[in-house]
Amino acid sequence: MPFKNTENLNKNYSKAQFLRLVPGQHTIRILDKEVEPIDTHFLLGKYTISCLGDECPVCDNNQRILLSNPENFRDVQGWAPRSKRWIFNVYDRSLAKICPNTECGTAVKKDGATFAPACPVCGTFLTNVPIQPLNKVLIMSCGVTLAEQLNMIEQATVDDAGEPLGWTNFDITLMVSGAGRKKQTTPIPTRNFDKVEVPVADLQDTSLAVINLSAGEILDLLKMVPLKDIYNARKVGPGDIATEELAKSLEDDVEGILS
Repeated sequence: MPFKNTENLNKNYSKAQFLRLVPGQHTIRILDKEVEPIDTHFLLGKYTISCLGDECPVCDNNQRILLSNPENFRDVQGWAPRSKRWIFNVYDRSLAKICPNTECGTAVKKDGATFAPACPVCGTFLTNVPIQPLNKVLIMSCGVTLAEQLNMIEQATVDDAGEPLGWTNFDITLMVSGAGRKKQTTPIPTRNFDKVEVPVADLQDTSLAVINLSAGEILDLLKMVPLKDIYNARKVGPGDIATEELAKSLEDDVEGILS
């Protein structure tokens, strides 16, 4: 897979933002040439945490559930399978209407052939709001299904000599419908091959998209100890605080997690 490591990332945590795969059309240019997968667990319906491998209490609990309930282990409360996630930088080029409500500012993208007449978040009318490209660097997260589809697109989009162009050289439109278990994201390559140059300083720190906890802290989280209290119990820095806020912004993107 072309997804491998990313380097030279921006450490300005306060500016990190995520591409939310809400229903609609999202046109992106992938900025990272290679991305490595990260083993994660999705806990309590809202936290994406790093798997600790042999030391992971979530994996240990999964094993107990599997042995005790071999026929219906997926339905047992506490089952939290280990899932691979790919987290990477994209340039969101989607056409959107920006909600004029200064307390909202939601970027409303086209859903199907048209834009919604009002902001889905605050209800402000958008009829007279101009359409404009977002042109923002965001962090995107995906699971195995979408990663495989993007890899196939990368291999199938070639130059005149039959060599892959590389996904940093063309736009991809993500058609998103449904939510949760019923969410479907269909990537479609476009014929837009213009050059996109983004300063390295504008790239986001993808390591902050997953919460990193010790085995004991994971057990505390599963006992419903608030994540803020877990951080308060240790010496926290801006990275810890940013990680909590950034990882929570991925809550809506559960493709590849709940299966």
